[in-house]
Amino acid sequence: MDIAYLDTKTGTLSILFGKDDRGFYPEVIYFRKNGCVDLVPYYSKFINGIAVISEHGSLYLISNFTSVSGEFNISLGINQQGLNYFDHNHDGIPDLCFIDNAEHKLDLIIRNTSGIPSLYYSIPLVGEETKIYPDYLGKNKVAFYCYTEEKKLIESVKIDFTNSSFEKKTFYVQNGIADIRTVHNDANQVKLFVVELDNRKLSLSVFNSIEINYLNSTYTIADNVVNVSFGRENSQALYFWQNNSDSLILYQASFSNNFENPEIKYSTKSNKYNNILSLTGDFFTSNKDAYFTIIHSPELYLTLTLSGNTICTLERKENIGEMAVSGIKQFYVARSNFKGLDKIFFCSGIDKNIKKIDLLNKGKNIFISPVADVQYAGDYFIKNMDMKSFHLVYINNKENCVTIKQLQ
Repeated sequence: MDIAYLDTKTGTLSILFGKDDRGFYPEVIYFRKNGCVDLVPYYSKFINGIAVISEHGSLYLISNFTSVSGEFNISLGINQQGLNYFDHNHDGIPDLCFIDNAEHKLDLIIRNTSGIPSLYYSIPLVGEETKIYPDYLGKNKVAFYCYTEEKKLIESVKIDFTNSSFEKKTFYVQNGIADIRTVHNDANQVKLFVVELDNRKLSLSVFNSIEINYLNSTYTIADNVVNVSFGRENSQALYFWQNNSDSLILYQASFSNNFENPEIKYSTKSNKYNNILSLTGDFFTSNKDAYFTIIHSPELYLTLTLSGNTICTLERKENIGEMAVSGIKQFYVARSNFKGLDKIFFCSGIDKNIKKIDLLNKGKNIFISPVADVQYAGDYFIKNMDMKSFHLVYINNKENCVTIKQLQ
């Protein structure tokens, strides 16, 4: 037996799911909406659910899924952040993960072979984290690193999905976190690299042999750094921009020597800048790193694309201005389940539409096209959620849920 109940003071709908031994699992909060006054269960031949009505005349229906086509909402939690995906058993069906900061927990949704959400995991966290980095430790074993940029705490949750066991660890770095990355050796031992940026000082912390203990070494890379970005997965590159008086200089460094002796790749004259955004992905050739950056300053609207030793720049105020007003959280590099190039998307700071950036002739030209009209979008990603179509998956800040929308 399961029990659903509504707190009419806060508008919170919760469910207690029954165990086989007549006990109950911990409370699961589905949503919180002002003005909700009553709920009733409903049943049919094909679907069961709960209906909640508000004093404003709104009707909310909670039911089980029948397909992943079209557009639908996943209602779990109150303050979702850090939305990401993972594949717990490498079956090609992306699973979902996000953080509910109202309840301080990591939520995982496992999908079955039909793509329907079938299992739910919830693991308590210590802090209010906003990003998740999944790391695969083998089939049915995934580590989730939860953190917040510019903070010092990292929480790792390692889960074995074969027996639903998990192990938690928390640890700290000295400065504010900019990004993290894991590297596995042939024995599947894990190193965790944490890039830190504090008062323009770029440093690197390395945690060796994570499975055994956290052995930390810290290296100073450079001063006067204004932007930093790892290379794509399986790349050993780190890219960063340094601001020296009247110049912006792009450097490339490598994991292999703890990022010592970085190489200058590009420099340009600029006294002031408003914003620098950078992304990496396989934009041109299979399994090769490419770096894309946007520089927005009073006298400079520039995009730069670096692929190998080939550099292409473009100055076009109208396009770059639209991209530059968006923060880096509004950009996403989509990787297909199928063999193909990575795609760049961003949520426009002007009209709030999700748009795609096509880099033509290795970045000599840029074409921007709308993909979806989405309002109130928080964190998002674009992924093949089935074997046919790309889907936009985003945190719907208006409805306090995760929305999945099939793209045409």
